[in-house]
Amino acid sequence: MGADGAVVVKVVSSQSEAEVVCGLLRSAGIECAHRDTDAIDSPLEDFIAKFIGVKYVVDPGTSKEKTYVFGNDDDLGIFNDGITVAANSVSLGTLKPLSVGDHVVDSYLLFSAMHCDGIDSVVEENCLPAGETWYSSVQFTVTPGHD
Repeated sequence: MGADGAVVVKVVSSQSEAEVVCGLLRSAGIECAHRDTDAIDSPLEDFIAKFIGVKYVVDPGTSKEKTYVFGNDDDLGIFNDGITVAANSVSLGTLKPLSVGDHVVDSYLLFSAMHCDGIDSVVEENCLPAGETWYSSVQFTVTPGHD
């Protein structure tokens, strides 16, 4: 909600569509206004704008648990070959070396607002909520180095 109490109901693609939506709202007794915006043009731009970082929890639930949070300081790796577009958070930071033995790392994506992939409009299947979202869990073993 804006400082003036206004909320965005829908982002539309044209002035005429905005006028139709406002007309429908006004016919229901709801005040409406519309304006041009610098709307996000693609799901990738939306992702970059809303992605605030990544969180790694090393050895969760153990006495060795350690949490690392890396913010998105314009270091997010973007791959775009014209066919495939991918964002990679590996470039945001590094973890400290782990001791020899078995480990687990849980990864979480952090968003300032809901992000949708643009593939479909089913929120449960195509969107990630604002806040923290579990992304993956990796199990691995650190072995002694070689001299």
